[in-house]
Amino acid sequence: MTHPALLWGIAAVAVPVLIHLLLRPQPRRLRFPALTLMHAALASGQRANRVRNVLLLLVRAAVLAVAAILLAGPTCVPTAAEFTGSGPLACVVILDDSLSMGYRPRYADAATLLDQAREQALTFLESSRAWPADSQLAVLRAGGKNDAATLTANRNALVNTLRDRGQDTPHAQPLGRALQEAARLLHAAVQPNRQIVVFTDLTAPAWRDVRPATLAGIDGLNIRVVGSSAGPRTNLALTAASPPPQVWPASAPTLVLSITRTGGVGGECRLIARDNRKVLTRVGPLKLPADTRREVTLHLPPRPPGPHAVTIELEPEDLLAFDQKRYVAWQTAPQPEVWLLTTPQTAPDKDLSALIFSNLLAPELLSPREQRVKVRSVMAADIMDLVGQEPGPDSSIETRRPPTLIIVFPNVELSAAARDALLRTVKAGATVLLVPASNARTPEWPGWRALLSEALPVEETLSAYTTIRWGASSADTPPVVAAGPRAGRPTGWKPVPH
Repeated sequence: MTHPALLWGIAAVAVPVLIHLLLRPQPRRLRFPALTLMHAALASGQRANRVRNVLLLLVRAAVLAVAAILLAGPTCVPTAAEFTGSGPLACVVILDDSLSMGYRPRYADAATLLDQAREQALTFLESSRAWPADSQLAVLRAGGKNDAATLTANRNALVNTLRDRGQDTPHAQPLGRALQEAARLLHAAVQPNRQIVVFTDLTAPAWRDVRPATLAGIDGLNIRVVGSSAGPRTNLALTAASPPPQVWPASAPTLVLSITRTGGVGGECRLIARDNRKVLTRVGPLKLPADTRREVTLHLPPRPPGPHAVTIELEPEDLLAFDQKRYVAWQTAPQPEVWLLTTPQTAPDKDLSALIFSNLLAPELLSPREQRVKVRSVMAADIMDLVGQEPGPDSSIETRRPPTLIIVFPNVELSAAARDALLRTVKAGATVLLVPASNARTPEWPGWRALLSEALPVEETLSAYTTIRWGASSADTPPVVAAGPRAGRPTGWKPVPH
């Protein structure tokens, strides 16, 4: 049927039934002795009306049902092997083995469209054994060498030719050359009836070189095109998959960016990340309109330190293998560690600057597995426990992994041994950042500032007057200009940038 969805119109047969039930007369009983003799005559008339109403109901329902079936477009297409003519038949079977026949109708299917077309062609050959005597057939491939093909009555040889998978080589050859060869065979055929049966996936590129004059002059020719039995398909492609551009922390989920495209028709798909057979994550279903490009970020679970490689797969209804998978590789490392070298007064729970730095590096709203940096608040008394003594040449003490960054807040009193331990950490690759604290009146970094300068830190002040224009909240009030850093602010006025 051309429009099977319109078969729902058959449900309209319920409309006359409802009309009949709602509009039928409701009899009322009236006792009238003078009309007793007429009761029998009325009863017989009601029986006749009841039969007529039922017939009218059936006619109305039948009209609506037939209308729904006609709108659905019923068709009667004979099978490819059906032959209703008289006399022997010369038939050429063309198998479209082009690249698009390598599609799989569904992701879980092992058979491709070419496998389905092959089975349909084999069934056709078996059905042709019932044809009239002296009928002959030939089998051609769209991308094969068909010069030696001939019409024959040996169907077993043709079956072996179709089952030979050694000729299944990927190519993009259309059907033009195969149809020309079929025309050559049928022109020389002696049978009065001639037929061409093409088993294909009905893609337009397969017919791009077929000319109308190719089959001209062949008497009694009948052409059948047998399409794939698969349902509606899509045109999806996984065009790219990109891992993190740098070494990724082992404690954070790995982000992989994938790009999916659709062409011609839309579709629905899923994205799957696999480590061998283990599924790391699955995203979908994703609904993509036709001719669109969509970027999807896959969040893979944290991976242990070291190199990693995963396969990103697309699960559509049909795709070739090279459009279905992408491979990504990256490297993970231990989570970078940052030390906040603070005092009890500049700890993150008491100082705004320490709180800001802590949340910039490791936001509290994120779980520890999602934080890319580990922040540790370190007091001066804990430095030796974290860094340890300098190991000697014969020491078997395991060297601790140094922090990546050390943020030093003011007024942290360090002993000589602690300062030397931190200097060894800096030489090992750590970076020191001296930052002021929000509650420190006189910023000073004992033991650290001397490494930068012998001079004491100087608090900068404004060396020139700053002009500020104050604008009134009402447009009728004139503005007032106050000059100087100590200029007061009039009551009821708001500042306007100048």
